[in-house]
Amino acid sequence: ILALLAAARASSPAASPDAASLLAFKSACAGAGRGTATAALDSWTESIEPCSGEWRGVTCQRSSSSSATSRVRRVVLEGVGLAGDAGAIAALADVPSLSFLSLKNNTFTGSLRDVDFSPLAPHLKLLYLSGNGFSGRFPESILRLRHLRRLDLSGNRLAGTIPPEIGHRLRALVTLHLARNSFVGSVPSSLESMPKLAEFNVSGNKLSGKIPNHLAAAFPASSFLGNPELCGAPLRRRCDGQRQRAHTDADGETPHGQGRRSSHDRWMVVMIMAAVGAAVATLIAAALCAVLCLKNKKSTRPRANSRTSSMSTSREETVRFDGCCEEFDVRALMMGAAEMLGKGAAATTYRVVMGGQHDVGDAGAEETKGDEVVVKRLRRREGATREDEGGRRELAREMGSWRHANIVDLRAFYASEEELLLVFDYIPNGSLHSLLHGAGRRRTARWTFRGGCGRWCGRSGPPRCSTWSCCGPGARRTRWWRSSRWPCSVPPTTRGSGRGWLWCPR
Repeated sequence: ILALLAAARASSPAASPDAASLLAFKSACAGAGRGTATAALDSWTESIEPCSGEWRGVTCQRSSSSSATSRVRRVVLEGVGLAGDAGAIAALADVPSLSFLSLKNNTFTGSLRDVDFSPLAPHLKLLYLSGNGFSGRFPESILRLRHLRRLDLSGNRLAGTIPPEIGHRLRALVTLHLARNSFVGSVPSSLESMPKLAEFNVSGNKLSGKIPNHLAAAFPASSFLGNPELCGAPLRRRCDGQRQRAHTDADGETPHGQGRRSSHDRWMVVMIMAAVGAAVATLIAAALCAVLCLKNKKSTRPRANSRTSSMSTSREETVRFDGCCEEFDVRALMMGAAEMLGKGAAATTYRVVMGGQHDVGDAGAEETKGDEVVVKRLRRREGATREDEGGRRELAREMGSWRHANIVDLRAFYASEEELLLVFDYIPNGSLHSLLHGAGRRRTARWTFRGGCGRWCGRSGPPRCSTWSCCGPGARRTRWWRSSRWPCSVPPTTRGSGRGWLWCPR
């Protein structure tokens, strides 16, 4: 009887090392006074173990291959109406085995500085707390998460400055999203020392000063928009103008005896500048109208299925083809989760999930939500002229009209002075090389599968091949004639040498 009692106690939920912390989190959410939180966590009960697979949003994994105890590794509760203060998050911080925590798009409030994230430092890699109501300054304890790869605190009410040492403390970061908060101060220059940073967004804050050069070259303007006092590339706001305004304000502090005169002089300067600005704007508008009229006269290609935001190569331009992606804009594209597929000397290719996230957990499983597209990012070539950039845009427009069964359709493109983004459909079927030659355990395609064209090869002597022989629509075979030779693999159905028939795939 004692042995049975001991076994029952060992297998009870209370024996789970993480159950108490998870139930404390549930109690903190229920204590917020909203029934939705309790309904979302109805499956979290004391009679069921967290690792039984029945707890909503909880994923477990054995701590080691020789251990029989499973630990909670992932807690993902996104947009389920949870509410509570920062104390609820502190309860989850007592689950040291967590590697993935996502509570985005709920209604949590309170200061994150009251939460100690240090117990999660050994394993936590993904932390998503966006779309809540957290306030206060940037939590210092997050800087102790040395293995953190993705951090998303956007869409809250965080204030204060971004820690200057963040780039030196979180060197493993791949994603850093701090958009739509109330951060002030400058963009930390330490972010330039983060070797793996691929996604960065601080738009919609109150930052000021010059953008660090490395960040300006690595990320588009959409990553910095919504900060009125931020200047420098890639924004079209010169930093010397900001210093000049500060100097003017300092000169305005004149003695009381000269206040009336200096005020009058300032008004005169403002009026003169306004008149000059209006004249310059009128001239620019007239020049643009003339350029647009000339382009409309010279253009003979229809543009019924494309919509552009500008016709000049000196401005930003977005073009969509075949009525695709009506909800598409550059901000949504940049805010989407991205995965690098390849990088070359001239371009970098990303897989982008618009309106969702893309993450790789410890078990290697991918989680995607939203529309998947492939974005090829081409940087402005060094020494390229405006005519060269205009030629690239015209080529992109022409590519948008190409339709073929073996070509991935170009759905849209975005062009600016700094870069060109080509948006294609995402085709998760591998590559032509892997289809023909195999990849890993995948079998190579049979000869009869390689439709369209073939090469005849003779069997006598060393392998030598004729020129390509193409099969027409509906043809079962085609006559070949050897005109030139080169070494290649021999099709299994060839016979003889010199001339003959090449059987076409059906």
